[in-house]
Amino acid sequence: MNQRLVKYDYLSILLIGAGLTLGCGGDSGEPDPTPDPQPTPDPTAVGTASAVSATDAGDVGNAGDIRVSFSRASDESGIAEYRIVIVKNSSNTPSVDAAAALVSERYLTILPGSGQVTQRIIPTQKDSDGNDIQNGSTYSAIILSVANGTSATINAISAPSPTVDLNTRAPTVSSLFFDDLTNRGDASDFEISFRTSALENLVQEYRVVLVPSANAPLNNQTAVTVPATGYTVIEPTGNDVLVRLDPAATDSDGNPLSVGTEYFAQVISIGAGIANLNAVSSPSNSSEFSDKTVKITYLGNDGVLIADSLNRVIVDGLPGNLSGWVAIPVGVASSVNTGTHPYGGIDLVLITHNHGDHVNTTTVNAFLANNPNAMVIGPPQIVGGITSNRVIPISPAFQQKADTTVNGVFVEVLHLRHFNQFGMDFSTTQNFGYVIHLGGKKIVHLGDVDYADDNFQNFSLDQQNIDAVLIPTFNTLINAANRTVIVDNINPGSVIGLHLRPAQFTTEIAAVMSTYPGANLFTVPLQVLRY
Repeated sequence: MNQRLVKYDYLSILLIGAGLTLGCGGDSGEPDPTPDPQPTPDPTAVGTASAVSATDAGDVGNAGDIRVSFSRASDESGIAEYRIVIVKNSSNTPSVDAAAALVSERYLTILPGSGQVTQRIIPTQKDSDGNDIQNGSTYSAIILSVANGTSATINAISAPSPTVDLNTRAPTVSSLFFDDLTNRGDASDFEISFRTSALENLVQEYRVVLVPSANAPLNNQTAVTVPATGYTVIEPTGNDVLVRLDPAATDSDGNPLSVGTEYFAQVISIGAGIANLNAVSSPSNSSEFSDKTVKITYLGNDGVLIADSLNRVIVDGLPGNLSGWVAIPVGVASSVNTGTHPYGGIDLVLITHNHGDHVNTTTVNAFLANNPNAMVIGPPQIVGGITSNRVIPISPAFQQKADTTVNGVFVEVLHLRHFNQFGMDFSTTQNFGYVIHLGGKKIVHLGDVDYADDNFQNFSLDQQNIDAVLIPTFNTLINAANRTVIVDNINPGSVIGLHLRPAQFTTEIAAVMSTYPGANLFTVPLQVLRY
């Protein structure tokens, strides 16, 4: 007998006797058809938390910025407590035993209860390695379910949450306003104002940027591309900011400013302290870089602000009841009345006549108290109710004019007849028109003028090269005959229609544009025209 075969048979006998089989190598072997049994869950192991998430929900620059949410285990009967552990992304996620061994400063305890858990981490908590949790790092959260030691004795650990980048962004500025105040032909024409944040300790510096309106506004990513020549640095002082730009300032691309181009301003807050990210403000209003010398800003109804590089004049900008007319925005009215930026610094107040939609004496008196340099001109019917001694005593006879210079502003005062409208007789209402000389231009405001040749025949305005005339344009005032009166007696370079009724905008705007082709219309407060 072959010795090798004998040994094999003997081994086979031993294995069979032990209840085992010996598989043969090679293609003829058959697998065991009986699958391995699945492990039975350990009844002493606790349930596991799920749906763990972590978010950056604050700006204190420590663990208190992290908010963790998770779903409780479906069976909490064996759980003594949950422990929220924060793990830095560069570290290994601890095992269940390692997590259970962490000292208390490295986790936050949550007791069993009901419902989804959402919890802010306490500011002093450390990460799983015992280090401070801080900005500029990436973290995830794990939840350790701790067994109560009686009905359950084995802890369980959740899967890590998605990672969260912990950052604090510098605070943005607010109330950003941008204005072209002068006409020097360089960036110093522009003035910018904004409110700073109460968290200004998180700002190293502000960078004021002019962005061409044709470009997309800057965002937190594109702001870093602005060259050093493209911004103006403002140091934090704890106060709100009002700044005139340097004459050599360029736009956000580093290019010189271009006449006729609209720009808006943005402010980049450069982070300091715990603020490891910069922030960009929303865009301001837009403003044109212009070589024109006079700017007319519409306030509401018949009210305008007319300015050049030195002086500011308002006409009918302190009204009373504007029901049915274009109202002056509350913020604008407050700025005008209190003499604050950006509508402060008024040199002269012109009042056309004593009707509530043009003037309110209480408002005028309050304005003068807040604007100690401003002077007032108006018809006797209105100035008699003004208590200040800063009323200019000028009152030309009916259909006559008188000239005066006030705070450097030369004005021609025209005593004109008031129109009659809505079946009402206003013939006894004193109505003043004004020829305002600013920036080498002549701007005429006619108040509620009656469109009649005899109302203008003594003034020879058609010989003065008037740059623009502001005229009331509503109801039956809009017609070809009235246009002829304006053209023949004033012959202005530009017609500006205002004093319209919002309820009749659709019909009246169309009628004005048909009657005065090429005219400008003031219908929305803060519209701007330049001459």
